[in-house]
Amino acid sequence: MPRNPNSGEFTFVPTSFTPALAGTTIESSANNTYLEDVRQAISTSIASTGVTQITADIPFNNYKITDIADAIAKDNAVPAHQIAEGTLSWCGLAGGTGDAITLTNSFISSYADGMVVNFKTTATNTTSVVTVDLNTLGTISVTINDGTPIEPGMFVAGRIYSMIYDADSNAFVYIKTTQSVPLPPSGTLSPGMLSYWISSSLIPEGWLLANGQTVSRSTYPDLWSYASISGNIVPVSSKSSYPLSFDVGNGTTTFGIPDGRGLFLRSLDLNRGFDVGRVNTSFQGDAIRNITGSYLGAYGMHFPGSGTGCLQVYEQAVSPPKSLASSAGTVGEEMRIDFSASSVVPIANENRPINSAVPLFIYVGTVVP
Repeated sequence: MPRNPNSGEFTFVPTSFTPALAGTTIESSANNTYLEDVRQAISTSIASTGVTQITADIPFNNYKITDIADAIAKDNAVPAHQIAEGTLSWCGLAGGTGDAITLTNSFISSYADGMVVNFKTTATNTTSVVTVDLNTLGTISVTINDGTPIEPGMFVAGRIYSMIYDADSNAFVYIKTTQSVPLPPSGTLSPGMLSYWISSSLIPEGWLLANGQTVSRSTYPDLWSYASISGNIVPVSSKSSYPLSFDVGNGTTTFGIPDGRGLFLRSLDLNRGFDVGRVNTSFQGDAIRNITGSYLGAYGMHFPGSGTGCLQVYEQAVSPPKSLASSAGTVGEEMRIDFSASSVVPIANENRPINSAVPLFIYVGTVVP
């Protein structure tokens, strides 16, 4: 054998003409054996043109592979910088819609447990159901790692998101992180703070009336910066359901601020159990506890019974007289039972506590003329 199977070193097989000397006669059998050894050695070497098929692992004896090109497909060798830069998981700009996201990635051919995808959205989700279809491999639902429901406006157009595929649930899991807002120095205010003020016409510097108005992102950069990381940006069409959220405005240069007009603020329940199922800034219409009353009477009475609370019983004449279905009352009279909460409590066209009306403002921070 011309090549040592352990070291890979090639050695010539001794022949009558190796080493070659002047005047030596070359025998065909010896020459053919020599050339076959050379052929085998060349055939088992790696060709620089890339035509050689590798048949075994290649130990590099602690040396590096250098100067390789960037990978463009899943079966390419990958230089370290592509791994460090996240190239393998980057899907670029998302397609589809904010609720049905489509992604492409040349390195992925199937959904695999623990697979990470990173992408930039081009549209904001408008519903609580979001899906991802990667390389047309199939539509997969998106969930959140902390178990909270997806809210409209959670995935904002133009922002980068990272998700991990979970084979057990067949879902892409969005790793929701709490982005901290830097605390302002002691004695100062932070953009996004809400406060009541006595006058709606004398607006203090650095504040806006929280009336849902649409403003410029460049004019109010601090407030827009806060809104972008607050997790409370919704589509304009959802603003009535989340009045104290920001909205996306025109999607590029403007945004809508919270609208607190005519609303009482209620502290978010956060699993305490008084106001179950609410999400941040969600709207809740008025309601009251059930009002009940009772009537107690007896057959054969001229004035059959009496009411309590919101139930009042009256006897009134009718003309012409009509017979009652029972012996209660007398012919020519009928009984009327009225229900009115006003007999017990003050009434209005809404339910409300004792209050005083003042305007709500939001602090905007820096204003760029």
